[in-house]
Amino acid sequence: MKRCIIKVAGACYTALFPSTCAAVADAMTRFPYATKISVRLA
Repeated sequence: MKRCIIKVAGACYTALFPSTCAAVADAMTRFPYATKISVRLA
């Protein structure tokens, strides 16, 4: 598992995911109307 920093519309949170792609998919599910999502490894 990898700790990722997810930034959605200026707000940040961290979580554990198997990959950064999984983190992006999770953020898209949580915030379906977000216009900007970025993910990086912590």
